[in-house]
Amino acid sequence: MISLILNNFKRLKLPHILFILAITIIFIILPIAINSIKETHSKVKTDITYYSRGSYDLLVRPKGKELNVEKEFGIVPENYLGVGDGGISIKEWKAIKERPDIEIAAPVASLGYFTGIKTNLGISPLPEKSTRYTVQYYTTDGVRKYSLGSKYIKVLLESPRANRKFEDIYGNSEMLQEYSPEAPLFPLPPTYHLLVGIDPDEEKALTGISFKGIKYGSSATGWGATYRNDSLNNTNAPLIPVLQLDDGDVSLDAEIDVSELDIDAKKTQKYRDKLGLSSKQVEGQIQNTEFLNLMNTQPYLQFVNELAKYPAMREKKFNSNLTSILHPYQSDFVLVNENGKVSIMNPDGIYTGTTDLSYSSVHFNASSVKYKKDGDHLKVNKIGNENGVPIYREVKKEGISFLDAKNQNKKIPFYLDPVGSFKVRDRQKQLASSPLGIYELAPVIYIGNGKEKNIKMEATTTPGSFVSAPAKGVTNIQSSEKIKGSRPIDAIRVKVAGISDYTPAAAKKIEKVASEIENMGFKVSIIAGASPRKMKIDVEGIGLVQESWTSLGAAGSIIEQWNLTNIILIIVFLLVSVTYIINRLKFWNNQKSNELSLLVQLGWEKKFIVRLFNGEILIINILSFIISILLLMLIKLKLNISNNIYIYQIGTVLIMTLLLLIPTKRQVDRGMMLSKKDKNIYIRKKWKSLIAKNIYFYRKQISSPFIQLTIVSGLSSFVYLSLTDTVKQTSLTVLGEYINVRINDWHLYLIVGAYLLALITLCESVMSIIISRKREIGVLKSIGWEKNNIFNLYLKEIALWSGISLISGSLLSFVFYVIFYPIHLSTLFVIAATALTFYIIILLLASIIIIHHLRKSLGDSLSLRRTNRRKSKIIGTINHFE
Repeated sequence: MISLILNNFKRLKLPHILFILAITIIFIILPIAINSIKETHSKVKTDITYYSRGSYDLLVRPKGKELNVEKEFGIVPENYLGVGDGGISIKEWKAIKERPDIEIAAPVASLGYFTGIKTNLGISPLPEKSTRYTVQYYTTDGVRKYSLGSKYIKVLLESPRANRKFEDIYGNSEMLQEYSPEAPLFPLPPTYHLLVGIDPDEEKALTGISFKGIKYGSSATGWGATYRNDSLNNTNAPLIPVLQLDDGDVSLDAEIDVSELDIDAKKTQKYRDKLGLSSKQVEGQIQNTEFLNLMNTQPYLQFVNELAKYPAMREKKFNSNLTSILHPYQSDFVLVNENGKVSIMNPDGIYTGTTDLSYSSVHFNASSVKYKKDGDHLKVNKIGNENGVPIYREVKKEGISFLDAKNQNKKIPFYLDPVGSFKVRDRQKQLASSPLGIYELAPVIYIGNGKEKNIKMEATTTPGSFVSAPAKGVTNIQSSEKIKGSRPIDAIRVKVAGISDYTPAAAKKIEKVASEIENMGFKVSIIAGASPRKMKIDVEGIGLVQESWTSLGAAGSIIEQWNLTNIILIIVFLLVSVTYIINRLKFWNNQKSNELSLLVQLGWEKKFIVRLFNGEILIINILSFIISILLLMLIKLKLNISNNIYIYQIGTVLIMTLLLLIPTKRQVDRGMMLSKKDKNIYIRKKWKSLIAKNIYFYRKQISSPFIQLTIVSGLSSFVYLSLTDTVKQTSLTVLGEYINVRINDWHLYLIVGAYLLALITLCESVMSIIISRKREIGVLKSIGWEKNNIFNLYLKEIALWSGISLISGSLLSFVFYVIFYPIHLSTLFVIAATALTFYIIILLLASIIIIHHLRKSLGDSLSLRRTNRRKSKIIGTINHFE
């Protein structure tokens, strides 16, 4: 029997090679698929458990405070806690904090944009001759520069008076606070920064950062206390202790022009005479001896304008970036040298430092940015301009300056008192796990039209900037009441007690606590499982930018997406594999029909025939297993797959062997029945087209490859599209992007394996049909048909039914995709391209097979001699076995 099986292998090499190849593919791909799906699920679950719980779990807010984008899309800007008009009292916060199931309850009160202690800027070295100094300050969003206020001008002219080296002329009265007859000194502009109220203890528990300096009741004081004690206006006003962000950037540049003028002491005297200045003061008389005495008069303004236009003998322009030396609420005095280098100024009597808190009691409340949906991205319109700087938020001025309070006889409401600083730079990584953080934000990137270089954007120093600013200063929540009223808290960040990871049990506990707090009258959002995501925003006046947002419930959607995709993938390959087995059994039945008929005629019993064919299947499976185990070892080394894959392979081999062995008896019964029927009866439908007649006649042999091609063509494009969409949807968030990177490309093996099985099925089916039509080929040849005519007929038949199969598969793919995923124009292109490519491959393979068999069959038009020789050879082998 073994020799008979081996003879069958020699006689039908190509069909057996294809069979072994197909079974080998199944033995390799199916274990990889099962193992990879299991590992993918495990990786997703592990990563979600480990990474998706940030520093807190719940965000508690007053009802009705959600943004429109949050309601519509489930996403929020990264730092939308930077705005708000309150709504939660300290008493209500304490009620939540004291719950036994709450570990941390950290309140946030957005107080607005404040300026701190203004200082000044000096330019070195001191002049030797008459020199004009101009300073223009700029702020930037990273893409464009915007001027802040008017240009400052100071001119030092050589003095004709013996007791003076220079006469000092100032461009406006604001510069008088920087009075110095010898040094070029200029005021720094006020810059505004976000101040928030927190509870130092809860915030430390949440972030690990110490906020000891602003703890309620602390005795620490700063310049604000000194100002209040020296002030004659409301010395009982409360002090607001502030810790400033030590590494907080202040977006400020100074464009400086130093021009040496051809004006000596004699020319200066002429200017003095022209303006009517006296050389010396006469006792008992009111006389103007200084240029400053004429400040704001028309002659003085004309004189300053003349000096501003006076041609320079030598001129030096430079730009100095002041960001590195400035701080949000209390900065050092600044000194800029002739090369634009910035350093700290040390007052020495000539260079003098000034401090100014007069604007610290003025602040601005800014609304959130109004986002609008525009196609596949969001859009933001500009509201207006403030001193030349574009604003994108509604801005409202609050408080009163020291000078206005004095002039209007009003009391100063509070004194801002910078008492220290805090750092977050070395804690950036930890805070990054807290979506909706208020300290360190992911950068906003200007991307323009995609052809330009990406630029990191920054918040301007004026309220209303598009770029959300992190909190540059913090105070305690009790002081927040002095600024914002009795309900200052905008949100409470809650960490649920007794949870270490984001497991399903933890998620249920978080949901339970959220529900109970919501019943207290608050809006509660579950932040655990949220993740940052990148959003494209079209900003008016700037262009297209990429901003980091937070996607609420990202963890759950990632799990759902990958679970759905994994189920689809395994079903697809199982369908392809089962369809192949069914088709292979039909092909086997056709291939073995002559041999079975001969064995029956020779008197073989059914059990021996079944044993013979089962032996053939077992040998094929053993050979396939040996080849697949060797290949699987190589794949395992390359992909670093676990040893479990061998267990899955053994299971696959056993199941496949049973699926192939069990139907053998039934196939033999059918073959024995067919062998008794007259095979010379041909009944064909009366179709007008010969191609249609042939397709209908051979419909049973065509049906299996037709179904398999439909499934493979449809599901292969569907698998590709579903995988692409899953990766695309989950990659929107940082967590999903990280998980996708960790998932290998095992799904490609599935797609390739499915295509190979389909092509093998096609080859076997075409061979089966051609073999069964040998007599037909002989008849066609005998009546004068050329080889080309026969080739064209058979190829057209295959082209027609395979084309219908691929169109059906494409429609199937489209329907399934629309059910599970959003449709795009690219979807139709992928489906059409997949079907067309597969169609071309099918026709090429079919052409090769038809040509091969035509050459083989047309040597003898009726193939009688070959058939007789083959029968004799089989009988000889059987007799030898007996």
